[in-house]
Amino acid sequence: MSLAGILAAWAVAGGGGIAQAAGGDANGISLARAVRIALARVPAESYEQTGFAYARSEQTPAPVFRWRWGGGPVAGMVPVREQATVGLREGRVTWWRDDLTPLPCVEASLCGEVAAAQVPVELLVEQSGAFYSYGSRTSHGCYGRLGGSTPLRVGDRTWTLFGDFAAPSAHGTTQLLKSSFPWGLTGGSASETASVSMRTHLPVREQTWISPAPGGGAPFSFTASFGYPSRARAPKVTLCGTGQ
Repeated sequence: MSLAGILAAWAVAGGGGIAQAAGGDANGISLARAVRIALARVPAESYEQTGFAYARSEQTPAPVFRWRWGGGPVAGMVPVREQATVGLREGRVTWWRDDLTPLPCVEASLCGEVAAAQVPVELLVEQSGAFYSYGSRTSHGCYGRLGGSTPLRVGDRTWTLFGDFAAPSAHGTTQLLKSSFPWGLTGGSASETASVSMRTHLPVREQTWISPAPGGGAPFSFTASFGYPSRARAPKVTLCGTGQ
């Protein structure tokens, strides 16, 4: 399972542990293992993603923030672009910061009635919990505690060997690694193509298509591109109303 799969991993298992199982082509499985080894050697990963999350984020006339991830378009919410950074230690999450930037409504039947101005929101998951703040990494205020589930949690692996892998194919300086796996949020399945650098074995880009189970909603897709900063630091959490 690729890195978009890391974001799906928690959902696939319904919030529990994922069985370490990989099937399909032996060369595909071998490349997936090489990716996991490569990710265990980097201190952080960044990604920009669209199509995975939808949100409602308003400060006037009254503050409101709701979001949903991994389930496709949501009535009453707008699509958002995610610009995230994941702190890593031996391939496991130490913290996760995700900036959500509202995008124009492209499906009027779902979000055409969202009249209030939508504002950016920063999400943060660290050892002490999950938080959100209106604004972005360059301009935000205090944090409130974030309820509900998040795609990434401290201690999660960023690459899980799960699902069926196809034989890799060369594409310029990358190898295309295709895989398929269950998508627990919609009861359907995911088909994913990851572009993996031949030099570093790190993911460069991914596209994931979700086919829901019958009656589970409409199909959807999301894309992600990745970077690997040599230094990254999680923001300090100051809870609203505490001054701490």
